[in-house]
Amino acid sequence: MDARVKKTVIGLNATLEDAIRSINTSCERIVHVISEDDALQGILTDPDIRRLALANMPLSSPVTAVMKRDPVVGRDWLTESELLDLFTQWDIYQLPILDQNGRLVGLRSINEMINRRMDAFPHSVILMAGGRGTRLYPHTHSLPKPLVPIHGKPILRIILDGLLEKGFQDIHISLFHLGDMIKRELERFPAYDGIKFIEEDEPLGTAGALGLIKGSVHYPILVQNADVLTRLDYPSLIRFHEKHENDLTIVVRQEIMTIPYGVVVMEGNAVKGIREKPKHPYFANLGIYVLNESALSQIPSHARFDMTSLIERCLSQKMKVGSFPIYEYWADIGCPADLEKAREDFSSGDPNPSDGPRVYGGD
Repeated sequence: MDARVKKTVIGLNATLEDAIRSINTSCERIVHVISEDDALQGILTDPDIRRLALANMPLSSPVTAVMKRDPVVGRDWLTESELLDLFTQWDIYQLPILDQNGRLVGLRSINEMINRRMDAFPHSVILMAGGRGTRLYPHTHSLPKPLVPIHGKPILRIILDGLLEKGFQDIHISLFHLGDMIKRELERFPAYDGIKFIEEDEPLGTAGALGLIKGSVHYPILVQNADVLTRLDYPSLIRFHEKHENDLTIVVRQEIMTIPYGVVVMEGNAVKGIREKPKHPYFANLGIYVLNESALSQIPSHARFDMTSLIERCLSQKMKVGSFPIYEYWADIGCPADLEKAREDFSSGDPNPSDGPRVYGGD
């Protein structure tokens, strides 16, 4: 078993939290559950974990209770063509490789098998960078929020470098407040030469700028606020959107709200019980979306329009609106405290996923 595969391995006594940590650490989309003799007992994949997130599965759940016990596997004596047939037949992205004794010895991916080139990723990206950033004052007194630095590098350039690394080529940035300053900053770097700008003559809200680009993008499009830092697996997000045939997909994350008081359960004026500091899970909108042309067409041209209004309009039109839960690192640089936390996260380079916001509610 090589070092790459070892990073994906956990034991039978592991929990769901251990599985999430393994996937984040290995940067693979799969975790293998093995016995002491390296025999494969089950797997958990990235889509499995996202489904468990939507089901509010506690982090302390034993991995043996949620893993796939009979996954599709390859054998180390199969040819490349035979392995590729398994990917096609079962519509899977990764394939554990076992030896004749059922021991885990390798891992293959469909991207690796077909040598897919991420530098030709076709979908357009729109970064919303026109806001005034008033909540981040005084950092935004003389700078647009996307140019506020984290260890000397502007937030926007951190986002752009991550997108370019993933292979996105058609990138658009909406501009309004201090837009010329943003353009001058990016023009200093040849890597950003292909970026296009959507310039608002007046503030158009959190979605209005999208009404200026109809017909000039490659669908589905990825839309992200330019103050959001994340290690989200963008290709997985877009595959999820396409597989579920959504018109609009919203990236979400589970949060837990703890009521700091004892909550009295009542019927009329009769007390039926009391719950001490109850916890209420909810899913937060993270400011990242995937849109089909059908959803984009609901946005009026040259008019103020917010993303919440777009979601409500799509729902009223009976369009398919889905959610994509994430457990990867995510940070919204909305206020000075958020900025300081992000700077702490990035103090040693790329943030450690376990240092990011909590995704699951626990017990």
